[in-house]
Amino acid sequence: MACHRHRLLRRLWWCFVRVCRSRSLAKPQLVLLIRSFSYDTGTISGILTMPYWRELFSTGYVNASGEPDVTPSQSSAIVSILSAGTFFGALGSPFLADTIGRRWALIASCWVFNLGVALQTAATAIPLFLAGRFFAGFGVGLISALSEFQCT
Repeated sequence: MACHRHRLLRRLWWCFVRVCRSRSLAKPQLVLLIRSFSYDTGTISGILTMPYWRELFSTGYVNASGEPDVTPSQSSAIVSILSAGTFFGALGSPFLADTIGRRWALIASCWVFNLGVALQTAATAIPLFLAGRFFAGFGVGLISALSEFQCT
C-alpha cells in the first residue's frame, strides 16, 4: 500500500511541476482547484460538530448526550450532496466550455462555487444549506473537469 501511495504522490508531484513550468493560465486554475476542494471537504466535519450549528440546524432530534442535533440521515445527506454536485458539474462542463469557451467557463465555475459558499453561509435551515453544498460541489466539478491539471 505504501508503494502505491509513493508512486501516486510522485506522479502528482511531476504533474504539478509540468503545470508550473507551462506558460498557460494553469497556475491560477490549480490554486482555485485546490482551494475549492480543501474548503468544503476539510471543514464540513468540523462544522457538523459545532454546538451552535447543531442547535441552529436541529429539526427536533436529540442525540445520545441529550443535545439538539441533526439526524444521521440528514448528516449523511449534508456530507454527500457535495459529491453529487461534483458529479453533475463534471458532466456539465463540456457543454459549458463548448458554449462560452474554456476561459469563461472557468470564470463562471468560480462564480457557481462562490454562490454555493454564499448559500451555505446564509443558511439557517437544512434545505438552503443542502442547496449551497450542491452548488459548491457543482462549481468544484466544473473547475476540476475544465482545469489543465488533469495529468494522465
